[in-house]
Amino acid sequence: MGSLVPFSPLAARARLRLAKSSRCPSARAGGARSGRRRPTRGGPVVVLMAVSDRTRFLDAQVASILDQTWPAVRLVIRDHGAMGETRRALDRWRGDPNVLLLRAGGPRTATSVLDLLGLVGEGEIVALADEDALWHPNKVTRAVSSLDDAPNNIPALYCARAFEVGGAATEMTPAWAGRPGFGNALVENIALGSTVVLNADAAARLRQAGTPAGAISPGWWSYLVTSAFGVVAFDDWASVLLGAPADATFKTAALPDIVAQARSFLAHYGEAPSLREAHRRLASGFARGSDIERRALAFDTRVYRQSALDDARLRVRMLMGSWPAMDEPKPGPGSVSARAA
Repeated sequence: MGSLVPFSPLAARARLRLAKSSRCPSARAGGARSGRRRPTRGGPVVVLMAVSDRTRFLDAQVASILDQTWPAVRLVIRDHGAMGETRRALDRWRGDPNVLLLRAGGPRTATSVLDLLGLVGEGEIVALADEDALWHPNKVTRAVSSLDDAPNNIPALYCARAFEVGGAATEMTPAWAGRPGFGNALVENIALGSTVVLNADAAARLRQAGTPAGAISPGWWSYLVTSAFGVVAFDDWASVLLGAPADATFKTAALPDIVAQARSFLAHYGEAPSLREAHRRLASGFARGSDIERRALAFDTRVYRQSALDDARLRVRMLMGSWPAMDEPKPGPGSVSARAA
């Protein structure tokens, strides 16, 4: 993939501190970017981001997204009621030709960014951006290189590790030794939203469901859907620096939430001709199984978590925990149950 620009977590933390104090160069220059030499070829990558008034380092984050070694990056930001410094930061980027600012009609939710997939053109690569995450300059280039290895016309998702800033320590999110897969995606997420990049086929597949009510997070939903229909690549390399420790729910969730997401997956994709029957049956075990059938999933080796300890804990919860009732949602208007896949 070529040489990587050094990504020092200590230097990045310094940039976060400068951004918080409004002394970062991007804040002074209204988002001016550095003169780093870029490649001369490469299709556009569209970055989708939803912000609220909780965003603390928006100037530095936008600068890091646009200051990529990849030659063509466009950023779509939807504003969910930003005020104060966040509003002023948005205004500073308003004139940038590579930034599209939108106003939302309601508050930001955990999956608001998925709404923006409808703005992405055919054939475009899509990256997701969480709030308060600085991007490595080679993040997009490395992701696109990985996605290029996927077979033609197959959905593909790239995700990676991240540096976390918490207190005086800078740590990395877990390195997943195991394999990505649908049986893992049903019960665990390895795709931190800030690191997710989707090829055009994966973006098109996700666009079919819009913003599903049962999705736990954009990264997890993207991982679940892409692993069902295509391939997932996990990069054991930190592509972003998080301004705060990652929410624990990016990785795991309670059984009722796991069941709700499986139900939503089947509502939107359960009748898709390209969905493997094994995947359909496995998701149905979570979404529609009886209490006894669900507890039997604790012994199903197709369902797994990456860590041996986490996997053991999951199986105990599945065997002894409280499962939700056996109701299920009807397919929505955007589901492949209601229209051709």
